[in-house]
Amino acid sequence: MPKLNFFTPVTYTAPSKSIGSSLLEKVDNYFYLGGKKAHVIQGLTKSGQEKVILSETKSSLLARAGKVLSYFTIVIPLLMLIAKAILRSTHSFKLIDPKQKLEKGVNVSEDTAAKIQGLMPKILGGQKDDELEWLSTGNNLVFKLAQHPELVFKIARPNHFHGKDKLPTGGNGETDSRFENMVKAKEVCVANELGLLIIPHAKKLTVNVDGNDYVFIVEESLDFDPNESAHEELYHKYSTELNETARQLATFVAKTGFNDVTWRNIPILKEAHEFQGPRRVALIDLEHMKSIVNGFIGDFNGSCGLIRCVSEAQIDIVIAEARKQGVAITDEQARDAKNRRLQELELDKTLRTLYEKNGIVTGKEPIQVDLDSLDLDLAEEGQISVLVGVEEDKLKWEKQTVTLRKVTEDIIAEMNRLIQNSSDQASTKGKRYFVLNTNEDPFRAYKNLGLPSAKMFISEEEEKQLWLRRIVAALVDKGYILKLDKVNGHGYFIQA
Repeated sequence: MPKLNFFTPVTYTAPSKSIGSSLLEKVDNYFYLGGKKAHVIQGLTKSGQEKVILSETKSSLLARAGKVLSYFTIVIPLLMLIAKAILRSTHSFKLIDPKQKLEKGVNVSEDTAAKIQGLMPKILGGQKDDELEWLSTGNNLVFKLAQHPELVFKIARPNHFHGKDKLPTGGNGETDSRFENMVKAKEVCVANELGLLIIPHAKKLTVNVDGNDYVFIVEESLDFDPNESAHEELYHKYSTELNETARQLATFVAKTGFNDVTWRNIPILKEAHEFQGPRRVALIDLEHMKSIVNGFIGDFNGSCGLIRCVSEAQIDIVIAEARKQGVAITDEQARDAKNRRLQELELDKTLRTLYEKNGIVTGKEPIQVDLDSLDLDLAEEGQISVLVGVEEDKLKWEKQTVTLRKVTEDIIAEMNRLIQNSSDQASTKGKRYFVLNTNEDPFRAYKNLGLPSAKMFISEEEEKQLWLRRIVAALVDKGYILKLDKVNGHGYFIQA
C-alpha cells in the first residue's frame, strides 16, 4: 500500500482520542476542502502504526469559503502548516485497502472454477441440477454448489443472445458495478465503525467459455433465515436490541445511497442461543446505490425504505441520524413515511390480536368459517362457462349454474390450500399472506359473477357487487381474515 499523503486530512471516529490526535484532526481539517479523508480505525499494526482507510466526507460550502478566505492571510496557513508538520511527525499511518479486506478469506479452487465452467449452460438458463442449489433466478442468478455450501455465487443474467446452440453473453458490467458497491460499502462500514453491519467477504471470479468471459461474485455464505417475512417478524421480535443497528443502517444509507432497503436485503444474522447485545444484520444485496432519500422513504420498485423496516421506537432514531448526516429529506417526506410505518405497525397489532382470538399459533391452522354467519344470500345463483371437451378441433363450452354457497366454499378451500402449502420458514403472517389467482379455474370462471353481463371496464360500485369481492369482504367483516390487501390482474392479495 502507498503511504498516506501529507495533505490527506486525518479524522478520528472514536471519541476517546488523545489531545495530540484531536489537535492533528483540527489542523488537518483546516486544509480540507473536499474529497476523501483518512479515517483512523481501531487497532494498530504489528509495527505500531495507526490504520487508516480513505473515505468520502462532506464539507459545507460555508466552511470551505471561510477556509479559502483565511488562506489569503498567509500567516495563518503558514502557522497551521508548521503545526501540521510537527503533529504528523508524531504519528505513523498505514493505509488499509477496503477491497483487500472484502476479499479476505475467500478462495476458489481451480476444481471449483472448472465445475462452474462445466455447469455454465444450466447456470445461465437457471435450470435445475443436483449440483446447484438455486437462491434466485431473477435478474441476478444466485446459487450455491452442492459441494461448497459455504460459498454463494452471483452473476447478472446475460442479455445478449447468439442463437440456439450458443450461450448468451453480457451482464459483466452489472456484476462489476455490484462488486464496486460492495467495496464502497466495506470502506464506509470500516471508516465509520459500523460494526453491526456485516458485508460478506467476497471476490470476483472470471470463467471463460467458448472465448467469452463470465464474471461472478463469490461470497461467503452467512447464517440467516432465507424467508423475507421471517425477517419482518425478527425485526419485531428483536426490536429492543436493534436501536444501535438502526442508527448504523441510517448512517450507511446516508453515506452510500443504498436504496433497495427491504427486510430481505438486510436480514438479521443468527446468533448463539445465549447471545445478548445489539443485533447484527447482513448486507447481502448492494446492487442499488442510487438514491439516499429513497433509501429512507422507499420507492415504487419494491423497496420499502429504512423507516418502514424498523420499530416505532427506532423511527425517530433513523430520521435523526438522516438529519445529522445532512440527508435532503423534507419534513413532509419524513412525516409521511413515519405515519405510514405507524399505520403498518398498528395493523400488525390488530393481526396478532386476530391470531390470538382465532387460535393461530403455527400459521398453518385452517380458516374455519360458519357460512351462515357471513350474512350472504348463499342460495343466490349465477351462470359460468365451463370447458367440457373438444369437438372437431374446437373447444366446447357449456353454461353451468353455481350458487354463492359453492363459490364461498371453493374460496375458503383454496385459502386453506395456500396456507398449507406456504413456506415453513415464513413467519406466521407470511404463511397467511397469499394470492387468490383469478387466472386459474375455477376462479377465472367466477371472477365476473355478480355483474349482469361481462364488461371490459366496471365502476367501483359494480366491483363491490362481484361475488369474489363480496365473499372476501364478508370474511373480513366477520373477523375470519384480516384484510384484502389489493386486487390486480393476478388476483386477490389477502392477509388472513
